[in-house]
Amino acid sequence: MKPLLLRVSFFASIILFTGCNDKLEKRHQIASDDKKKLGNIMRVQGTIASNYDDSEIRDMPAVAQLNEEQRIYILELLSAIFRLLEGTSDLQSEENTIFGEGKFYWPKDPEKPIKTERYYTHENFRMRGISLWIERKNVGSNWKKASLTVIPRNFPHGVYDMSLPASTFLEFELIKTVHEKRKDESIDNPVVFYFSHRKIRDMRLKIEARSDVVSVEEPYPRSFHHIQITRSSL
Repeated sequence: MKPLLLRVSFFASIILFTGCNDKLEKRHQIASDDKKKLGNIMRVQGTIASNYDDSEIRDMPAVAQLNEEQRIYILELLSAIFRLLEGTSDLQSEENTIFGEGKFYWPKDPEKPIKTERYYTHENFRMRGISLWIERKNVGSNWKKASLTVIPRNFPHGVYDMSLPASTFLEFELIKTVHEKRKDESIDNPVVFYFSHRKIRDMRLKIEARSDVVSVEEPYPRSFHHIQITRSSL
């Protein structure tokens, strides 16, 4: 009887251990799922809601209106980029405040300098469709170029009507506005505004928008889908 009892006890221990182990694995799985849910919540938290978040792309309008919170956010983002290239702020401050942590682009050519180009994707920002790219000559120099894109999910069929105030470009002087003839690009024949900074003479803006949200007669662009800011002397 004793050998039989020992065998039963042994197998019971295995079953008990296996059951405990299964429960432990389930707890780990639940914890892992909770972490994933928490991560999703953290990514979504702070995202600015729009009228088109739940819309199918085919149902989105050709011209999407920004709400007030989105407009304020775009203005804050532009101000941060202007500060960075003006040299009145540093990248660490702007990343802590609004950009989030960017990533360096690593060139394939080993002869080219590293840590001179940094980019930010939609995951960095509180609105969908935003991307930012900044460049500098070398690690020790100031940032000399920035390219910002702000587009809805149905771009290029759709663009934003931002209704930006004139004060957005108060520090810049309009040089010219042209209706550029382009084909086979995301936006055919965009309206392009060229500005120079009133005090920092080597600082330039090139702003592109579609002709149904801006016109060449306007003194400043009320909207855009792409902005390029450059410092020629850096």
